[in-house]
Amino acid sequence: MIKHRLFVATAIILSLVFFMSSCSIEKNVPLSFYKDYKSEVLKDNNVKDVNLTFTRPALTIEVQVSNSISDDEVSKIFDSTKSFVTIDKMNAIAKYIKWNDAIWYVYLEIRDSDDGTLLKQYNTGYFKTNNASDYSPENIDGYKTWGKITIKE
Repeated sequence: MIKHRLFVATAIILSLVFFMSSCSIEKNVPLSFYKDYKSEVLKDNNVKDVNLTFTRPALTIEVQVSNSISDDEVSKIFDSTKSFVTIDKMNAIAKYIKWNDAIWYVYLEIRDSDDGTLLKQYNTGYFKTNNASDYSPENIDGYKTWGKITIKE
């Protein structure tokens, strides 16, 4: 009887651990979804690579750059990203990765390609508030409003 209870308890704990870890699995987004965006951003010689990953419920766009990148070059990356992040494109990515909801947040991270240091970070969201269950028109921003997250220098 004790062995049976121990077995059941262990099975429940392992199931919970598996369930909790599966909620935050990082998925790479295939190049086919962003090859035009990537090509545009890579035109800048200081940009080394571009990758998109999805970790529920957010999409992260990581742009690796040389440390000598100028503010004007960062602005061009940001403008290209704003044009790329649309409801249609985010819905296509969500469908591909089998996320049955809107992508709640999008982060643009500009990192030093040598050591991975975060140089700049911007964010936007599908919703205006943190209430992801409110699909009323008043709560839908649709990735229009972007914010800059200050990085300690």
